[in-house]
Amino acid sequence: MDLLVIFSLVIALAALAPVFGYDSRDKIQSKEEQLACLGMRWSTSTRWSRSTVATRDAPAAAARRFLRRTTARALRAVAAWLSPELVRPTA
Repeated sequence: MDLLVIFSLVIALAALAPVFGYDSRDKIQSKEEQLACLGMRWSTSTRWSRSTVATRDAPAAAARRFLRRTTARALRAVAAWLSPELVRPTA
């Protein structure tokens, strides 16, 4: 059983290493690689300018924002229904 736990932890580490790992070996790095080491990420498509990507993603972002706000309102309504004394007065 212990061997199974150790083996699963090694597999999880191997799966997460490319995402969260940091290569500390000395080598010549481009500016993009230096920024990537600090956590900056780029879009996979380089043929779109930043404004084109922003306008192309705007409807999807608006839909996500609407869904988040609607979900938050519904959760607040459920919380108020379950525990009305915890709801702050709006006036």
